[in-house]
Amino acid sequence: MSAAASLDPRFHAYRDDLAAEALRGRIDAARYVAGEACQVSASSAPLRRAPRFDAPLDTEALRGELITVFDESEGWAWAQLQRDGYVGYLPSDAVSRDLHSVTHRITALRTYVFPAPDIKSPPLDLLSLNAGIVVASGRDRFLVLEGGGFVVAHQAAAHGQLLLGVRRQARRAPAEHVVELKHARDLLHAGVDVLPVDAAVAQRKGEIVVDRHGVVDHRELKHLGDVA
Repeated sequence: MSAAASLDPRFHAYRDDLAAEALRGRIDAARYVAGEACQVSASSAPLRRAPRFDAPLDTEALRGELITVFDESEGWAWAQLQRDGYVGYLPSDAVSRDLHSVTHRITALRTYVFPAPDIKSPPLDLLSLNAGIVVASGRDRFLVLEGGGFVVAHQAAAHGQLLLGVRRQARRAPAEHVVELKHARDLLHAGVDVLPVDAAVAQRKGEIVVDRHGVVDHRELKHLGDVA
């Protein structure tokens, strides 16, 4: 009794030796597990089809994403992303078992995390559009992140204000983005950061968009066409 041939392994968690408990009765496997709720703690994490760095890349998980981990071995977590259902292997060091409620999401295509409320300070990290963050408080023009770090306030929005934040970012002048990034290490990438949102929205639903920073799962942008 196996329906494996009809189930896409990119969206259904099963292997010969292991399958998600939810697939019991649909898939033959040596054992079944419910999985453990975890969260992406790195700024981004590649989701690969096999536990090796040269394996095909299906999508990219962003900071704050909730995932279900079914197995972990030799530095790789076999998991399913809760948001879009992709299944694959993530580096274990990009995953945390400590769950935090995301309060805000990044609305700029790229934004830095600074060690102080000063854009001239050397960045600690680089976050992508729709990455989730936990905001502890506000300070001047910055949001203070739980656990440390500062993000420019207008480049993130609370859940209820997410679309408004994206519209605001789309209307900001490119020159203003350059001013904000001029002291950062990746000024070379500033051209990518100021691309219009519609350029990504124009891509086909479900396509993986590749740029100099990595890959972006375009399905996260599918609802932004009306606000760019």
